[in-house]
Amino acid sequence: MFTQEYERHGKDPEQNVAILEFLGSVPFVEPKSRKGEVHRTIITSYYWYLSTIDFTRGHIFANSPVQEDDYGLPIHPSGQLYLSQGKLVRFYSGALALGVENGLIGDFKLFEQMFQYKM
Repeated sequence: MFTQEYERHGKDPEQNVAILEFLGSVPFVEPKSRKGEVHRTIITSYYWYLSTIDFTRGHIFANSPVQEDDYGLPIHPSGQLYLSQGKLVRFYSGALALGVENGLIGDFKLFEQMFQYKM
């Protein structure tokens, strides 16, 4: 997982922001049927951790990779399928919704929800 954390970022000097840029889908999770669960746990745990160190905002860069691209970790099996853009956004949304449901995350908004009145 690649992240960037910015303290006192933006207009509000008290605002700390974190960006999750990449979460590698490596082939070591067994059984494979639980890989999504493991990744959701990693995401919600990271955002919960951020809340304990006074981070108030988090962003996820959800950009579906090109099939067979090994960005970040060059260990993907050649036949591994990547999520489409829509499925990737739904996966991240589901992970964050689970975090809200479990009390680990306050709330979240999709990009379109954040800027629907500003466009």
